[in-house]
Amino acid sequence: MTPKNLFLFSYITSSMMYCTGFIPCPSRKRVTQDGIFHSQDDKSLENFVHEESHDKMRRNFFGSFIPIMSLLSNPQSSFAAVKAKGAAEYDLEFYMRNLVKGNNDREGNIKATPPPPLPPTRNLAIGSNTSFITSIINDELNSDCIAIRTLSQITKVPNEEIAQMIREFREKFAKAFGTRAKWQKESVTDEYYFDLTCYSLYRTAAVLIPSDYKLREEWVKLLGKEIYSNIKKYSAINKEPKTLTDSIPVMVDILEAFKRNNFISTYRLGDKNDDFRTGLNIFDSYDNEDIDSGLTVNCLISLLRPATLTSSLQTVGEGSRFMPEFIGTSIAAMWREEMGLKVDYETYFVDEEYRPNPKDYFPSEQLLQYSIRK
Repeated sequence: MTPKNLFLFSYITSSMMYCTGFIPCPSRKRVTQDGIFHSQDDKSLENFVHEESHDKMRRNFFGSFIPIMSLLSNPQSSFAAVKAKGAAEYDLEFYMRNLVKGNNDREGNIKATPPPPLPPTRNLAIGSNTSFITSIINDELNSDCIAIRTLSQITKVPNEEIAQMIREFREKFAKAFGTRAKWQKESVTDEYYFDLTCYSLYRTAAVLIPSDYKLREEWVKLLGKEIYSNIKKYSAINKEPKTLTDSIPVMVDILEAFKRNNFISTYRLGDKNDDFRTGLNIFDSYDNEDIDSGLTVNCLISLLRPATLTSSLQTVGEGSRFMPEFIGTSIAAMWREEMGLKVDYETYFVDEEYRPNPKDYFPSEQLLQYSIRK
């Protein structure tokens, strides 16, 4: 290395030490509130000024870093390298930028886009018939509805005490929910007010069953069993399913009951990217044989815009998986009750729309991933 190149290399090294933070500087402070209703970055003035100046230094540094490295490595072709960067140069610049900036704020200073407005609230009923939704949870929050009755049965807490806790939670979080999910009437037949009530129900259940996860699971199973029994009473399907393929019409019957009452906008059986195991072909004779052989069969059900979407996302944002959910547990209850199968399922949320901003996530689809076995 010539003396001139050695001088350049020493200059780059010292600049790199300053930009990468080897020279002490005030630490970066970032406060983020993750949730469905609020998301913001809070910086002090000192940190803001410091970071802005250092970001500018980094940009200036990297603007010249690649060309200088080219000078050191191959002085004869340096001018050509400065004029046009190829894929390798861009890759090196990207990785070096990431090396200097560290793992914090990988997307730079990109801000999350404000969430799109929610569609108008739906009426959770068939015309004026509200019996289906109010059988799950009603405005009175009494033992006539499945949710209150089963929670009281599991926890041994009186219905009136559970109802009072739900009202207190609902009043506490009404303003936050109402900011985006604007209901038209304070009734569980209003989609967004139902969502708020279900969030309050599960917050109450989490308080009454704080750490006994088996007891929580027992309540969710009982909830699904009673909802399925209620649907079955009005079902036109008289044949009890004996195999997975037999259970497909019953699955559709359960989903249609929720869809008719506007609980979901629509649904899909199977993976949309699977041309064979989808719709009414979600199960076949091979699945029946697998179950009989003791193997596990998996299936996927997609729900579009379920009425509990906002409350579920809020719960997940708080770090809990104990979220309002009625359809998945009802279908699982059908397989357990009718066929004696063991059923587990996981819930996921999907934003179907591609968004170029990596910080944007506005899901409208809920996926139920089932594992079924003897």
